[in-house]
Amino acid sequence: MSLAIKLSSLIEEWLAAGRQRNLQMLANKSGVSYSTVRRIAQGEVDPGLSNTISIVSAILPKDKALALVNEHFPETAGLLSREAAHKVETLDEISDIDDFNRDDFLVLSLAATSAGVTQSKVQTKLGERGLQSLDKLLAAGVLQKEGSSFKAIKDRFNILGLNLLLSEMHWIIDAFDKKLIDRFGSFVSLNTQGLNVQGIKDAHKVLCEAEKALTTITNDPARQGGNVMAFGIVSTYLDAEKGEI
Repeated sequence: MSLAIKLSSLIEEWLAAGRQRNLQMLANKSGVSYSTVRRIAQGEVDPGLSNTISIVSAILPKDKALALVNEHFPETAGLLSREAAHKVETLDEISDIDDFNRDDFLVLSLAATSAGVTQSKVQTKLGERGLQSLDKLLAAGVLQKEGSSFKAIKDRFNILGLNLLLSEMHWIIDAFDKKLIDRFGSFVSLNTQGLNVQGIKDAHKVLCEAEKALTTITNDPARQGGNVMAFGIVSTYLDAEKGEI
């Protein structure tokens, strides 16, 4: 079966699995334009590597998404194996929340800890908006109540989709507590420079190693506690020379 037909079929199955799902939601979640998603869903175009990764990451569990990409693009196996090594599940229930916002993200982040979060803590930090987000996440099946606390339904998870991930980066910055700037663990760094291909590869390796190290720390029960931290690693091209990468 060709990739175009396979991806069209998978999109159709994803749409059928949720009453509120539509192609615009998939476009928002994947970061692929609506017009491109529509054409891929109708089997009109070859989706290519980038669009395939974005779409399958939005509609499939990570292991199945990885298997499909590696089947049709075997040259990417080494690149994507790092992601598979983490063995972190996706939180698919987020797919059915079409207005996932900053308060939802903050409540979910507080709940996605070993201790969870109490209703009073949510109200203290976010007020009435936080309580509304708590109710929304409960109704969507993203959170569950355990005693007096609310916890995410999965201990560790990824929320996939380029637009949503970039929004989360923005929300982390928005929530940055300037009063704690001198506290150990509070960190801000920015660096821009023109690089050649080797420089880009070396910088990418450093970022990947840092992400892997942070994942090891946050997954270690002996290091988990009551201080809820948010880490975000992002790099992008401000100007990319044609044919270089």
